[in-house]
Amino acid sequence: MIEKGYVRRLAPIINTQAMGREATLAAIKVPEDRIDEVSAIINSYRGVSHNYLRKGKNCNIPYNMWFTMSAKDDEELHSRLKEIEDRTGLTVRSLPTTKKFKIGVRFKIY
Repeated sequence: MIEKGYVRRLAPIINTQAMGREATLAAIKVPEDRIDEVSAIINSYRGVSHNYLRKGKNCNIPYNMWFTMSAKDDEELHSRLKEIEDRTGLTVRSLPTTKKFKIGVRFKIY
């Protein structure tokens, strides 16, 4: 399935909270001409597991880059987010999980 492009990779889903770690979904409004620069800065940090450029349709959400970050504790997490703000000059919005509604998906593979 990987060879055909149906699956990018197989990897465990880590429960950061169960491991005593902190995590957040972060949003940032990146000017079009700085997308590569800012994504490289974000991706240079340990704990970034996803980083996507998204464009909202039929909504007024100003954020176009969304990433997840985990760290050993809340202090380290917020320190890294602040450092990203300092390095980019852009405001990072942190959206930590307050409640999980769905975890995982299963596909029947023949």
